[in-house]
Parts: sequence; structure tokens; C-alpha cells
Amino acid sequence: MMQLFYGLNNGERDVRGYKKAEFSSSYGGVTQRWFLIDSKQAYEREKKAFEKNLTKKSELLKKDMAFWQ
Repeated sequence: MMQLFYGLNNGERDVRGYKKAEFSSSYGGVTQRWFLIDSKQAYEREKKAFEKNLTKKSELLKKDMAFWQ
């Protein structure tokens, strides 16, 4: 999988909309390598779903509040 991001510098976005970040740390004397992958398309998809769900919940809350008034 990391071959897909070979040559891509930290923080740069490629033509497919992906961005990577690499980190190293050590815990208990063991070196760890961490790779974080960010997808602009996935972010936009999740944002749209979140906003849709938020709107739906907001409408339900308004209905519930109107019932109790």
C-alpha cells in the first residue's frame, strides 16, 4: 500500500487527492513507524454524511420541542 505514496512528501497532496504523513517514535526500546493517510474525497463524503445526519437530528429535535410547548 505504501508503494502508492512513494515519492510523495509529507503534507503534499497527489493528483488522486491523497496526502500522507510519516512519524517515528520509540516505545520500550522498539522503534515504531507510523503512516497517516488523508483522502480529500473521503473527507468530503464523511462531511456530507455528517451534515445530512445533523440536519435530520435537528429537524427531529424541533418536532419534539414543538410537541412539548
